[in-house]
Amino acid sequence: MNKEPERADSPPASDKDEPWAYCPDCGEPVAGKRFCPACGRSLDAAPVAAPAPVAAPVPVAWPAPAVKPVPVAKAPPPYLDHPGLGFVAEFVPGLLGFLGVGWLYARHWLVGLGLLLGWWGLLVLVAASVLFLFGEICCFLWLPFHLSVPLISAFVVAGDLRERQRRRLMGL
Repeated sequence: MNKEPERADSPPASDKDEPWAYCPDCGEPVAGKRFCPACGRSLDAAPVAAPAPVAAPVPVAWPAPAVKPVPVAKAPPPYLDHPGLGFVAEFVPGLLGFLGVGWLYARHWLVGLGLLLGWWGLLVLVAASVLFLFGEICCFLWLPFHLSVPLISAFVVAGDLRERQRRRLMGL
């Protein structure tokens, strides 16, 4: 009455006491057989013990690469690094009546505001004097003045920015 249930993976019980044996290739139980029923290997040699269970590979935790801290130098404001942009910021608005924008870009606040307000005043004075004193025939004299002043101011701003950039790069 006290009978144990048979397991599905165990070979059927026999009258004689046969040792448990497993096929060395595929691991199938081959107790009392000359050939493996699964792979067909000859089992004339001594029976092989049950294969050891294969453990799952342990993941290797590689250490994170050491990151060296990069020394952070105080970077100059990016607008000081572009003399060409200072030139354009002075010349183009200067042609449109807003002389001094490049100086504001270069952080020369007083010079920029002085040129801006002074240029407006000068434009009004020169335009009025050309129109009223010389008449409409001499308006062409205004054009060289209107082109040369913003151009000269733009070259001066670009030179100032270039000098400031050179000094910063030299560490002065």
